[in-house]
Amino acid sequence: MSFVLAEGVSVASLDGIFESYQVRKGDDCYFFIANISTDRLFAFISKFLQNLEYPAFFILEVPTNEKVELELAENGNITVFHKDVYYIDGCDSATLHGIFEKYSWLLLNDGMAKFGFASHFIKDEIFIGKYKIVNIFSTKKTKTQNLFDAFGIPELEKIKTVWNTFTPETPGECCRIADENGKDTYDLIEALKPLGLYFAERREE
Repeated sequence: MSFVLAEGVSVASLDGIFESYQVRKGDDCYFFIANISTDRLFAFISKFLQNLEYPAFFILEVPTNEKVELELAENGNITVFHKDVYYIDGCDSATLHGIFEKYSWLLLNDGMAKFGFASHFIKDEIFIGKYKIVNIFSTKKTKTQNLFDAFGIPELEKIKTVWNTFTPETPGECCRIADENGKDTYDLIEALKPLGLYFAERREE
């Protein structure tokens, strides 16, 4: 089975990249990192949401737009890039499922957006990072392993991600894309504000 990348992601080679995960023990939870083919990621995240501890929140990270970056830069010279972080707090299962189902194509395929869902009360979180690498934080190791098992995704001592394929000559590329209606993740921010989406902070990349 071939590994499918998000439409907004491009890498020179997928040699050695396949669905798999690794896990390590942190101070207060287990940290999972995984490769999951984009064509199966919707089903995987939907299943995670079914088992999430509620109430929960939605997090969205997007690059700070160029106009703001220029305002932040010294003498108009951009040397540090930033990202804008947004949240929707206090969500029940129906709300999070509704957000993900409606906007899943854009969230899963835009190369610039990072997003996730997490419980307010315990370490129970899934976060889709750059290049759509999956990160899960959980206090329940077996529950998360069972989720991977349900999708036939094997555990390895150490996985290879696309980051391991990059060289100065063959870097990866992430780009912003629009859906069939011409909407991108910046339009998504406006669409989610009526549901309570708010700007939380601006961080350096």
